[in-house]
Amino acid sequence: MQAVDSPRVWSLGLLGVFAFVALFGALLGSVVVQTGVVQYQVEKDQLGRDIAENSETQNRLSLEVAKLEAPQRILSEAQVRLGMVTPDNRPYLAAVVPDDPTTKVPLPGPNPFGASE
Repeated sequence: MQAVDSPRVWSLGLLGVFAFVALFGALLGSVVVQTGVVQYQVEKDQLGRDIAENSETQNRLSLEVAKLEAPQRILSEAQVRLGMVTPDNRPYLAAVVPDDPTTKVPLPGPNPFGASE
């Protein structure tokens, strides 16, 4: 008896090959998608750590700026490090209204850039 290739056997073989290729493609696609998900999650975790670290650094630097901008610290630095002194009195100039004949503007002394009287 001689084996005859029937179209039915041929189509079952072709269907089996197609099913194998489809299953292999699906599994390979699943591996590719899972790899992408894992890579995305690793990157997301790293960005989360970076954000937390930078937020901590920002808080520390904001506190340092607030300390450096404190008026008492600036006054202390000016007096101790720069040798500045607080003036005893603060002379103010009298207000002058332009074109007002009742307000007299005092003439400057011999040294207009010298100490006030």
